[in-house]
Amino acid sequence: IVKDLNKGDGKTYTMKQVKQKYHRLRANHRLFSWLLGHTGIGWDAETNTVTAIEETWQNIFRLNLTFISKFSKKGCEHYKPLGIIFNKSTTTGVLHYASMQDPPNTDEENELKEKFLNAGVHI
Repeated sequence: IVKDLNKGDGKTYTMKQVKQKYHRLRANHRLFSWLLGHTGIGWDAETNTVTAIEETWQNIFRLNLTFISKFSKKGCEHYKPLGIIFNKSTTTGVLHYASMQDPPNTDEENELKEKFLNAGVHI
């Protein structure tokens, strides 16, 4: 990755710089996702602005998370593409299979589907 980055724009990056950037982006994405999970917080993706009433902001600031204030004026830059990178997308349970396994055949798929549909309470 570092070699490809260094070919791109004429700048030279070290592995340490790339790792630090990755960790900063991941931390910002997690923090912003956490913020969006709170009741009363909205986000306009078009303008990248967070919307909330003052009382909601005060409740969040009371948690002593001063680093969250950067999102009170502007959201997380590149939030959606970062979600593709950082959101968990691991399949678990009955329908998962490892990438090294052959895909299930039709009989196996039907069996897995039946297990899934009969595995719990459906409302």
